Amino acid sequence: MTVPGVAQAQLLQHLQQIIGERSPQRDPERLKAVEQYLADTMTQAGCHVERDPFFCFGQTFHNVIGTIPGTAPGPGLVVGAHFD
Repeated sequence: MTVPGVAQAQLLQHLQQIIGERSPQRDPERLKAVEQYLADTMTQAGCHVERDPFFCFGQTFHNVIGTIPGTAPGPGLVVGAHFD
């Protein structure tokens, strides 16, 4: 399936960077690496990136929040996903 305006090769590249174990208990360093990759990718896409910390299994991890200010009046759009 193709989606207009979406570069499939770029999506595959992103998936290759984040696929794999990302458990705070089994591979916390991998989870932190994916967190950084997502933050960097969102920044490159023009998002303002914030990190919301949470504590799990004796370590601090972060939710990654990317914001793009809207220009039109009306409600905003929220897209969410888990990366752990």
